[in-house]
Formats: sequence, C-alpha cells, structure tokens
Amino acid sequence: MFPSIEISTRPTRWDIPKEDEDNRTVVIVFSRNRPLQLDLCLNSLLYCCLDPENIGQLFVIYKNDKEYIYAFNTLINEHPEATFIAETDFKQNVLDCLKNRQFVVFVTDDTIFCNPFSVQDIAKKLDEYNRVLGFSLRLSCHTSYCYPLNKSQNIPMMDDVGNGIMMYFWPITELDFFYPLELSSSVYRTEDILKIIEDKDFSNPNSLEALMYVQIGAFINSKYCMMCYKKSAAFAAPNNRVQNVAPDNRFGNKEEYDPERLLIIYENGIRVDHKKFYGMIPKSVHVEANYF
Repeated sequence: MFPSIEISTRPTRWDIPKEDEDNRTVVIVFSRNRPLQLDLCLNSLLYCCLDPENIGQLFVIYKNDKEYIYAFNTLINEHPEATFIAETDFKQNVLDCLKNRQFVVFVTDDTIFCNPFSVQDIAKKLDEYNRVLGFSLRLSCHTSYCYPLNKSQNIPMMDDVGNGIMMYFWPITELDFFYPLELSSSVYRTEDILKIIEDKDFSNPNSLEALMYVQIGAFINSKYCMMCYKKSAAFAAPNNRVQNVAPDNRFGNKEEYDPERLLIIYENGIRVDHKKFYGMIPKSVHVEANYF
C-alpha cells in the first residue's frame, strides 16, 4: 500500500502568527477539493521557508464539494498555522486578505515547495529594486521546458543580485518567463495587484489570473524586471484537474491521482511526505509529481 506519515511525527516548528501587523507579507493559498495536495503544499511551504516568523498571516481561501467537507475539516485541525476562509464572495475574500500588507505570496494547492526561500530576503529585494514587478518562486536558471505547450523555452540572460537571487528583463522573454503575473507561487507588492484588480470583476482563481495576465502591459514600461532564485523554490504539480473553467489546461491523467481516489487516501490517514521533494531542481514550472 502507500507509505503514510503519522500526524504526531510531523514537524511542529512552524509558528506563524494568526495576526501580526508588523510583518509585511501575507500568503494566500487557493484550494478546491484537494485536501491531500493542500496538506503537501502547506507542509512543504513551511518546511522550505527559512523565516516563517516573517509571514504576517497565512490564508487558505477554499471551496469544496460536499463529499470533501469531512476531510477538509480534518485538514483544518491539522494546520493551526493557517487561517481558513470558506469562499463566499471570492473577490471580496481576496481583497480582505490583502488588507494592511505590503507584499503578497499567491499559491495554489497543487504547488510543492522544494528548495529554501526567505520571505524577508524577497521583501528586501523588492524594496531595493522598484523596477521589479515581482518574484517568481517557480522560475529559475533551470526551467527550460514549458509544460503547457510541451516545448523547450529559452532562459533569459540574468543578473545575480545576491543571496542566490537572479533578475531578468521579462518583456523580451517567452512562454513561462513571459507570464509575470500568476497565482501558483509568486510574490508581488500588494499595491501593484490592487491597482489592476480592485475595480475589475473576477470570481475564481482562474479568472483572477486571466485578469492579471491581460494587464501585464500596465507594467511593461515601469516594472520591466522580474526576480527568481537560481534554483526553483517551488513548482506546480498538475496531476489532476478539479475545475472546468479552463478545460484546455494540460494536466496529468493517471488514474491513481484522480481527486476522488486521493480523497479516499487522505481519509485513510495517509499523507504525502513533503521531504521527498526537498532539493529537487525542476526543469519546468509544472512537473507531474510522484506522490508515493
């Protein structure tokens, strides 16, 4: 059968304040019908984050079908470090989470963190370089393959700005590098995000990301750089699909990773070991992961 992780043996060092206004960064995770994958996402995030104490608040905005409610309640009890928000008005939920924070880390529940990153280092770089639009935790000097289009991509010329952080000029890039505004694992100034979404309509993560992408032109002459680590700190694992808003998005089709099968696995007390991905160097921002 599958290897399990006993809840009692999981790390307990993660101490994120529920409400700390002194810390400038908020993390917002979007989730639907993926308790097993969300558990892996949260565990890997806080394992790879070198300074979780510098996260002001960790929100999970979620929407679940009724058959996932029991498992999700279990997950909520297992993750006291997070503040869980059942989706009501999606736009207002997002705007409320952005209040009083200078930086936001957007994350989706199929994201796996695989290398160390520092919230404080990223915030300091965004303070220092006002021409930088954001910081991608998933791009790197190694992400030479574009999974959605199944083709190779050129890695742009990058400048080393210290602490393993690279900077590049995004308007002349292609494919994943020419996608500077996204939700799976990137950091932005809250004021930049609010500028492009506050007076627009969006109702789910897909429509929010689409809205952000069509407005990249607003920054092309003013914030024309992006940052990333030399090695990706995260990647998205498109092992399944839980929405029909973007039916053309590529995803894995292995039967064992069907959301309903993963639900049964989760309800049986089995968890994915986040440590198995630590040190991985993804060649793409999307990698179909082997959970077990």
